[in-house]
Amino acid sequence: MKHPLPPAAPADDGAPGREWWRGADVRDELQNAWVGVRDELQDVWTVHGRGGLQAAYEIGAQIGDVVGARLDQLPDPYAVGQQRGLDLRWLRLGLTVPALVLSLLVTWGGQSPADRMARYVARGGLLAPLGWVLLPALALAVLMVLPLGGGLVSAAVRGVAALLRQAWAFPYLGYVLRLAVAVAGWSFVVAAGRLTWRAVINWLTGV
Repeated sequence: MKHPLPPAAPADDGAPGREWWRGADVRDELQNAWVGVRDELQDVWTVHGRGGLQAAYEIGAQIGDVVGARLDQLPDPYAVGQQRGLDLRWLRLGLTVPALVLSLLVTWGGQSPADRMARYVARGGLLAPLGWVLLPALALAVLMVLPLGGGLVSAAVRGVAALLRQAWAFPYLGYVLRLAVAVAGWSFVVAAGRLTWRAVINWLTGV
C-alpha cells in the first residue's frame, strides 16, 4: 500500500512576507522600532529634559550662593597643621621645587642657570648681579629728573609697572613670572654658596 505524499509547499510568488527569517523584513522592523524610540526620546527631552536642566542650573547656583555666603564660617584647613607645627605654606613648595629643578638640572650650551650665575659671580663679584637691577633703576631715575622727556618717561614707567602688576596677578602668566624670578633667585643663592664654600676651603687649606 502506497503512503500518501505530503502536500506540496506553496510556490513563492516573490511577494514580501513578514516571516522572521526574511532579512529585509527584520531590518525594516528594526528601523521602525528605532524611529519610534527616537521620537519618544525627543518628546521626553522636549517635555522634561530642558526643565530638568534648568532646575539643575538653579540648584547649582543656590548651592554656590550658600557656600559663598558661609565661606568665612568654614574651618581653616591649615589649622591642624599650624597647631602641630606642620604648616609648610611658607616654603612655597609649588614654586620652590620647580625653580630649584630648573636652576640646577636644566641646561643649555652645557651649563645650567646656576653654573652661568656662578661664573658671572666669580668673574664680577658677589654683588655683580645687583647691577642688572640697579643700573636700569638709576638710569630711569635720572631720565625722570630731567625736564626734557621726564613726563614721557614717567608715563612709560607707570604703564610698564601697571602691565607687570596685571600680568603678575594673572593666574598662569603670573606663575610663569614668579617662576622666572625664583629661578634667578635660586641660581644666585647656589652661586653665592659655591663662591663662599670655595673661599672657606681656600682659607682653611691655604691653597
